[in-house]
Amino acid sequence: MGFQANILAQRFGKVLACLLVISQVAPVMAESSQPSGNLVMSDDVVEYYIDAPTQIPAVKAVKPRLEPIVEAAPVQPTLAPLEYAGQFRLVSDDVVEFSGEVDSASPANFARMLKHNPGITTLQLHDVAGTVDDMANFRLARMIRNAGLTVYVPSYGSVRSGGIELFAAGAYRVAEPGAEFLVHSWQDDAGYEAGDYPLSDPIHQEYLRFYREMGLADEDATGFYLLTNSASFDDALQLSLNDLERYGLIG
Repeated sequence: MGFQANILAQRFGKVLACLLVISQVAPVMAESSQPSGNLVMSDDVVEYYIDAPTQIPAVKAVKPRLEPIVEAAPVQPTLAPLEYAGQFRLVSDDVVEFSGEVDSASPANFARMLKHNPGITTLQLHDVAGTVDDMANFRLARMIRNAGLTVYVPSYGSVRSGGIELFAAGAYRVAEPGAEFLVHSWQDDAGYEAGDYPLSDPIHQEYLRFYREMGLADEDATGFYLLTNSASFDDALQLSLNDLERYGLIG
C-alpha cells in the first residue's frame, strides 16, 4: 500500500511539473500561432508533445489606389441628313448643289448643310445668278475654301456675276465644256463702278486680296479682276474655259 502511494505521488508530481511547463509555454506560442499537442503518459514518464506551429504568412495591407474620376464625354446625337437649306440642295451623300443668288443667309445655310452632311466633298454650281450681299458672298467663298471642297460646273451650269467668286473658291475647280460664265463690273450704292476708281484705291483691295487667298499669283489676281470689270454693270462678258485656265482658275 505504501509502495503504490509512492508511485502515485511520483506520477502526480510529474503531471504537475508538465502542466507548469505548459502554462509557461502556451501563452508564448499563442502570440504567433495556434499550436496543437498530445499528452502521453506511461508508468514512469509523462510527456507533452507540442506540434510545430503553422507559419501563417503576414498579410500586407495595401492601400487602394484611387484613380481619378474621368467623366465620359457626352454622346453627340447623330444628325439626320439635311436635304435643303436655303439655296442649297443635297444631290448625293458627297455633293451639294447651289442655285440662285447669294444673300445674307447663305453662309449660315451652307454651314448647316456641312454639319448635317459631313461627307460632302463637292459643291456643284447649277444656276448661280450672282449676289445681293458682297460681304456674305466673300464669307461663303472662304467657307468653301476652308472646307476643301471641289467646285464643279456641269455642262448645263451657269455662273454669273459674283458667282465667279464661288467658283474661284474651290480647292479644285472643274468646268465641263458648255458651262456658262458671265461677268461684269460691280457697282456701289452711289452708282459708281469699278472703273471709276483708280486701281490703287483701297476699294479694290478686298477683291484682289480674295483672289490671292484663292491661290492666284499676284499678276493673275490683278489680271483676272480687271477682266471681270471690263464689262459695265449693265452688260456682261462671257468667259471661255481658256480664259479661266489662263488665269489659273481651272484645276
